[in-house]
Amino acid sequence: LNSLKIRTEANPDCDGVGYYKLGTKVLCYGKVGDYTKIKYDGAYCYLKTSCLTSQAPLQASKFSDMSTSEFIKAIGPIAQKDYKKSGVLASVTIAQSILESGWGKSELAEKANNMFGMKKSLSGNTWSGSVWTGSVYKKKTAEYNSDGSKYYITAEFRKYNGVPSSIADHSAYLLGAKNGSKKRYAGLTDTTSYKKQLTIIKNGGYATDPEYVSSLSNLIEKYDLTDYDVK
Repeated sequence: LNSLKIRTEANPDCDGVGYYKLGTKVLCYGKVGDYTKIKYDGAYCYLKTSCLTSQAPLQASKFSDMSTSEFIKAIGPIAQKDYKKSGVLASVTIAQSILESGWGKSELAEKANNMFGMKKSLSGNTWSGSVWTGSVYKKKTAEYNSDGSKYYITAEFRKYNGVPSSIADHSAYLLGAKNGSKKRYAGLTDTTSYKKQLTIIKNGGYATDPEYVSSLSNLIEKYDLTDYDVK
């Protein structure tokens, strides 16, 4: 689920008039049964109340002054909630976010809520369940020629409205990315072992570092991240 259906009346059987992307801010005008009255395209319509929240999504800029334990306490429940939906272990998500965003203090995290360095286009892949709305953040990145010489390009990275969207999109990618017709990370959610999930991610081509699995496993064990692997 990455969008909310807007209906003409306050019941699930009436006609739909459009959709809101998850994370969109809406003005509410009271409740009618299980629905909330909103304004859409100049007219009053209705959204399922259970899909709404008054809490704004966590911004990665909040991580700049956090300690490691504060970071884990902030992102842990979000990763746990995602695990309940996606099957990607919370411990794996947290460890990857630590490694790939430098505890939420990378430029991509602070400026784009991008916790995993997700580019606009990833090897031509598209995947279902993405909550990315199309916003991009441009950043200079170093590339290397075959002779080892360095050059720079301006790359486009995905920009999210908050940390939860970054995590949800990353999990959707792990579940849906393909090599040809085959799933890149097939069998990922068939196991509840973080070492097995990490091995599937590594073998699927996510990382080239030979120490990737052990590095993330060490983070999981050091900070007791499996505490969040509870559905």
